[in-house]
Amino acid sequence: MASKVIGKCEEKFIIRCLRDRQRLDHRLPFVTRDIKIEFREEYGSAVVSLGLTKVLAQTCCKIVKPKETRPNEGRLRLQLKNSHNMVFNFETGRQTQWTTLMSRHLLQNIRDSGCVDMESLCILAYEHVWEISVNLHVVDYDGNILDCANLAALCALAHFRYPAVTVTGTDVHVHSLTERNPQPIRILHYPIMISFALFENGEYMLIDACEAEEKVMEGLFAIGMNQHKELSTLAMFGEISEEKVMEGLFAIGMNQHKELSTLAMFGEICLTRDQIENCISLAHNLVRDITKEMRTHNLVRDITKEMRSTLEKNREEQLQMIQAINHR
Repeated sequence: MASKVIGKCEEKFIIRCLRDRQRLDHRLPFVTRDIKIEFREEYGSAVVSLGLTKVLAQTCCKIVKPKETRPNEGRLRLQLKNSHNMVFNFETGRQTQWTTLMSRHLLQNIRDSGCVDMESLCILAYEHVWEISVNLHVVDYDGNILDCANLAALCALAHFRYPAVTVTGTDVHVHSLTERNPQPIRILHYPIMISFALFENGEYMLIDACEAEEKVMEGLFAIGMNQHKELSTLAMFGEISEEKVMEGLFAIGMNQHKELSTLAMFGEICLTRDQIENCISLAHNLVRDITKEMRTHNLVRDITKEMRSTLEKNREEQLQMIQAINHR
């Protein structure tokens, strides 16, 4: 999938539409595209679509030695991988750097916000912990990869199950899926990320920009706060404004309780306090809707899986009864 090229005429047309509160796909400025969540059969595998943008998240785990500074906490890794070239219209080296930067902020939004109970991933303090790795693959791209990848990572973590273990002294026995049911990751809340594209030095902004709108926006800003509403991160990167690509993204990471988890700003745009508070209020309304939709999908998936397991169990019992009757 080749990256779109925006000419001067189309750029002026997009800006004119913004002034009239209109967009290329007929959405209002603060309306997101349709979100579709698909859980696959494999644990920890989910596909999230945000409009035409689609991200596949795959989760795996392994037993590793914990960090010396956190001996009783597990580890969480997250990596964003581009499945096709020229996603952001960058040169090869710059594209890799941008992907790494986005992976870092996604990990910060999920791990540093206290989303996952890291202590529950500890097997034996100072010796063995679970390391959870989430790989995000961009399947299709049409803007706003940050929000889509963040949602895909959360869905994959909620869907993932890791093997049960038994600790006897210093010996660790990992049970197979047939011996004991695998355990879900304990997720305390869902830090949803909402992105605001900024135009005309912050005078105009919109939510969930498509690829064409991203080619025109100007500056990236991000914020972070933990679950106790304590500000954890404030980052500004001005060099990206010289690239003239992906320069205008205002990203807010927060959970449904209106607690911020991530704040970062890239570019040279300055926002007033009223603008930031307005963005937070808009993001909170969207976060509640998205979180409700995620939990609904998780519930439907769990019920469907339980019904399937019950049907298979009943089928096995019926076969055993038939075999017993035939032997008579």
